[in-house]
Amino acid sequence: MRALHTGTFAALAALTLGCNAPDEGRDAGEAASEQRALAQVALTFTRAGEAAPRFEAVGHFVRYRATDSARVAVVLGLSDDEAIPVGTCRLVDAAEEVARAVTSSPDVVQLLDAGRLLVKGPTDATMLPPRHYPDLTPYVTGVVYGLGDVGAIALDPGGFYQVAGEGGDEVGPFTAQITAPREFPSLTVAPLKRGGDLELRWSEAADATEPLLVTVAWSSRGGAREVRCRVRDTGAFRVGHELLPLPALPSGTRSPDALYGAEVTATRLHRGALWAPGAGRGELTFGLREVLPLAVVE
Repeated sequence: MRALHTGTFAALAALTLGCNAPDEGRDAGEAASEQRALAQVALTFTRAGEAAPRFEAVGHFVRYRATDSARVAVVLGLSDDEAIPVGTCRLVDAAEEVARAVTSSPDVVQLLDAGRLLVKGPTDATMLPPRHYPDLTPYVTGVVYGLGDVGAIALDPGGFYQVAGEGGDEVGPFTAQITAPREFPSLTVAPLKRGGDLELRWSEAADATEPLLVTVAWSSRGGAREVRCRVRDTGAFRVGHELLPLPALPSGTRSPDALYGAEVTATRLHRGALWAPGAGRGELTFGLREVLPLAVVE
C-alpha cells in the first residue's frame, strides 16, 4: 500500500489554481442519496539499507459522491494495485492520473473523523490522532490518520497487531486485527542496462497469501514515472524494457531530462477485513516493504 504522496498534493494544488471549486448549489438530498464510503488502514514497516525498519501507519475513512473508489484512491494518493492482474505491470504517470481523476468528476471527497486510532502490537502500542488534510485543494476535506510523524512500535514478524478506533462524530468505534508477514522480501536488483529488461530476485515466503507488490520509480527534469507490478511471490520476476522508458543521458553532458534518481521497492502484504460504523466495510493491511536504489548503466 502506498502512503499519502507529496507528488499527489502538488498535482492537486496545481490543478486548483486552474479550476473552480466544486459546485455547492446541488440539492442536499440528491448529494446524500449518491454518497458512498470506504475505510482503509495500512500498517507498513519499510527497510532501506542498514537502517532499522521504519514504521508507518496511514488511515482513511472516506465519504464521497457518485464516483468510483478507483478515482477516490487516485485523488488521495492511495494504492490501486489490486486492479493490476497478477503477473503483469503498469506504467504510471501519477500527476497525469490525478489530473484525469479530478477533471473527470470534481466532486468533494470527505475524510471522516473516527476519533483517535490505537495501533497495538505484541509488545507496545502507539496512538494516531486525526490530522487535517493539507489545505491545498477544494476537492478533499476532513482528516487523515498518520500524516506526519507516527510513534514507532516494534516489529514482530508473524505477530498479531490490532487497530482500534475510539469513535467520533462521523465514524463509530471499531476494532480490526491482522498478523504481520514473517519476513521482508530480501530483494536483490541487478543494474539496469538502459534499454534492457530489469531482473528482480527475492526470498520466497512460506506463508505468502498475497502477490508481491513491486514498484520501479524514477524522476527527471521531465517529471516522475513509475512501473507498478503485482507478481506471484515465487522469488523472481522480469520487468520488460518496454515499460522502462528512462531518459537518455548524452555522454559528457547533462541532459535537461537527466535522471535524478531511480529505486525499486518490493512489498510483502497481508490483508484483513475492517468494518467501521459510518464508513462501512473496508480493509486493514500490514506490509513489509524493502527499498533499494536502482543503478542504471549505458
